[in-house]
Amino acid sequence: MVVEFLDRGIELINSRPYNPQTNGKLKKVHRSIEEIECWDTLFEYVAHYNVFKLHLSLDIKNPQMPLKAFFDKRATEIIKQSIPN
Repeated sequence: MVVEFLDRGIELINSRPYNPQTNGKLKKVHRSIEEIECWDTLFEYVAHYNVFKLHLSLDIKNPQMPLKAFFDKRATEIIKQSIPN
């Protein structure tokens, strides 16, 4: 899987040691890589992540998929633009 990232031009960079925020981000990357390895292709994982996986970080009271959240927000912005001041 790492080779696929490198083939796409994604570079490896080192994080600062002993920094809790950076270390937390690194742990999240490792969890994501473990999830990705369960899929045949990166495209399948991204589709699953955006369309089927519920995300609490978007709204803790209303978990929803990122794609739905994106279109809900976009629809809200379009409606706001259409309302005269």
